[in-house]
Amino acid sequence: NLVTIPEGWRLTQIDEFLAEKKIIEKGELLKIASADEGYLFPDTYRFALNTTPEEIRSAMIDNFNKKTDDMKISTQDIIISSIVEREAKFDEDRAKIAGVYLNRLAQGMKLEADPTVQYAKGSWEPIKVSDYTSVQSPYNTYLHVGLSPGPICNPGLKSIEAVLHPEKSDYLYFFHTTDGHAVYSKTLEEHRANLKSS
Repeated sequence: NLVTIPEGWRLTQIDEFLAEKKIIEKGELLKIASADEGYLFPDTYRFALNTTPEEIRSAMIDNFNKKTDDMKISTQDIIISSIVEREAKFDEDRAKIAGVYLNRLAQGMKLEADPTVQYAKGSWEPIKVSDYTSVQSPYNTYLHVGLSPGPICNPGLKSIEAVLHPEKSDYLYFFHTTDGHAVYSKTLEEHRANLKSS
C-alpha cells in the first residue's frame, strides 16, 4: 500500500490515517513513537497491511536521517521547523517566518506562535484569543518564554532548510492576511497598524 504522509501532520494524525488505511490498529503508533514527534519524515511510503508499528516508526525515522544526513540539525532547529511548517502557507514565507522566531528567541521575547497552542489543545482548529491564557501547557508559547518542549508536528525539508538558512531581517511580528500571505513588521506599533489596515 502506498501512503502519503503530508508535511505538518502530528503523530496523532499519522496514527489515525494509518489506522483508516487498515495498516495498524488505532493507537499503536502513538504508543511507541510519542517521543519521535518531529522526526517522522513526511513522505510517500509503501507499507504492507501487516507492517508493524515498529517497522513504520523505523522507516520514517530512517528516512528523516537519510534526508537530513548532511545538515547539522539540533533539536531546537526541528522545534522551530515544526512551528514554521504550521505557520507558513507559502514557500516564500518559510525563511522569513523562521527569521522572525529566531529574532524573538535572541531577544528573549515569547514566540507567541498559535500552532503551539493548537498542539496543546490537540487539534489544528483555529484558536480563540482566550486560549492564549487559558490553555495551561508547557507548549503554550504565549505563556512561556522560549521554545516549546518538543516539536509540534513533523516538518518537511523546506521548513527545516528555512530554519537552517533563515532570512535575516529586523522583523519581530507577522500575521497572515485572508489569502494566507504573511505581513511582517519590526515594531508592535507597526504590527498593530498593519493589522488595522489589512
